[in-house]
Amino acid sequence: MRVSAQLDGAGTIGYLAERRHDRNLPSSWSAMALGSIIIYVFGAGWLAHQLNVPIATGDTNALSLGVTPFLVGDLASCYSLARCFPQCGQSSIERSSWRHIG
Repeated sequence: MRVSAQLDGAGTIGYLAERRHDRNLPSSWSAMALGSIIIYVFGAGWLAHQLNVPIATGDTNALSLGVTPFLVGDLASCYSLARCFPQCGQSSIERSSWRHIG
């Protein structure tokens, strides 16, 4: 179940990138945040099922065990990657244009 969540999240990011949602910081960040949210939703559901704990209620829940500890790192990586995506996309566009000249 967890692997399918990562594939769904990555697939969503790839789908949005193909539709040019990776050309500027806000759209890149939102695409990566959506992919992370998909992974967290599936992962929290799986963790709640495996540990037999509620997803969001009570002292011990799947969100506090499997989502909250990773939020700061994921936000930082989403931001840093979103800053890189527009430059990576632009350089690949320039390279592909260069190959088709002549």
